[in-house]
Amino acid sequence: MGMKAYTWQEASKAVKASKRVLTEERVAILRDQAQDTYGNGLLVKPETYKNEPLSGRVVAIGTEVPDGKFYIGQEVNFNKYAVNGFALSLEGYSDPFEFDVLHTKDIYWKVAK
Repeated sequence: MGMKAYTWQEASKAVKASKRVLTEERVAILRDQAQDTYGNGLLVKPETYKNEPLSGRVVAIGTEVPDGKFYIGQEVNFNKYAVNGFALSLEGYSDPFEFDVLHTKDIYWKVAK
């Protein structure tokens, strides 16, 4: 059985409750869920063959990110080679939260407010 898929709201709340703070110009992203099928309807198994999406939502913002550059819950697309995976286990949650931590310059697109 796989890990629980947390929402970006749950992840953001958990990061804030953990009292951990990202340093420098970094953001933590909760990656969108991988698709089980390709465009032609072909089912992809096992899980290791899923294409990892290069999009997600911001769940934490670093201390040196200029105000207004990013906001919690913002949709972003990013460079797959710049990702640093991070898992955060917290009391009260059965599975750890898995985040991708990136420098702000490695985010290509963001959805404006």
